[in-house]
Amino acid sequence: MKTKILLLLLFGWAGVIFGQISKFKERHILFVYERDSDKKQNGNNKEDSLIYIYFVNNTNQKEEIISSNYDSHSNLISRTIKGGKVLDWSKKQVLTFKILEDNGVIVDQDDTKIKLKANIKAEKGRLYIYPWKFNGAKEDKINKFIKNNTFCIELKDNVNFAVNMHEWQAGVMTIPLKAYIGRRNKENTGGMVETGVGIGGYAGWKFLAKTHFVKLNHEEDYRVYVSGLSINGLLGLSAVQLADDNSNDNSVTFRGKFPALNTGIALGAHYKELGLLLSFGWDIPLNKYGSNWNFKGKPWVGIGLGYKLF
Repeated sequence: MKTKILLLLLFGWAGVIFGQISKFKERHILFVYERDSDKKQNGNNKEDSLIYIYFVNNTNQKEEIISSNYDSHSNLISRTIKGGKVLDWSKKQVLTFKILEDNGVIVDQDDTKIKLKANIKAEKGRLYIYPWKFNGAKEDKINKFIKNNTFCIELKDNVNFAVNMHEWQAGVMTIPLKAYIGRRNKENTGGMVETGVGIGGYAGWKFLAKTHFVKLNHEEDYRVYVSGLSINGLLGLSAVQLADDNSNDNSVTFRGKFPALNTGIALGAHYKELGLLLSFGWDIPLNKYGSNWNFKGKPWVGIGLGYKLF
């Protein structure tokens, strides 16, 4: 009964954590540089491969033509127009240091770049940028500018554009390899390395991370993936095998499996949704038979695998 209650609590905790973390958004960091003093713009410093942020006023709209029909003399017969209007990106402008300064961003005399915190979404052949609101003396002016315009980045073909980011994350994990540090009964040496597979969840903060946007010439849509490091809390369940060589008191006759709650912390290395977790923690027995376990109350180090859900 106790095990079932702990299971419910575990998955209840995971549901609450995952639900809360899913409300957080990725925080991407972009820069707009003062070009007279720094010829770098969100990428490398080669003039032919600079990556600029563009914007267009939301009032600049046009009808979107889906298809056109012509006769044999190339005269237009008819056009199919999509309902509603779309932004006219032919009127786009480059977002510059001066434009942001003129629209209320406070900068010091020695500043050569302005940092933008934003969410980025790959859609319809562009990277749409949704800047976060500014805080400051002229926040009303700059935030009005952000509201009245739409921002994007247009990548050339075969470019891997990486943007610094950080975020809260959560996922499921297993720790298939553990090594216990110390034991209660020094004479029994079995079970110091465990290879059993448990199941649990992790939640933490991803840092030193980048979101990669890749535009290949034979693909219309962008490829998007994230890489980076994280620090996480762990909570899971596993089944521990109690045997003669890993018991504390050999006079206790019970031999078999008992459930244990896995708690700990982990440093993660992530690529896309997969994560490698270098973990440290403790296993807490969930019934009376676990009190005879030689590693009760002893810490462990382990290697785990995680899959990001949120």
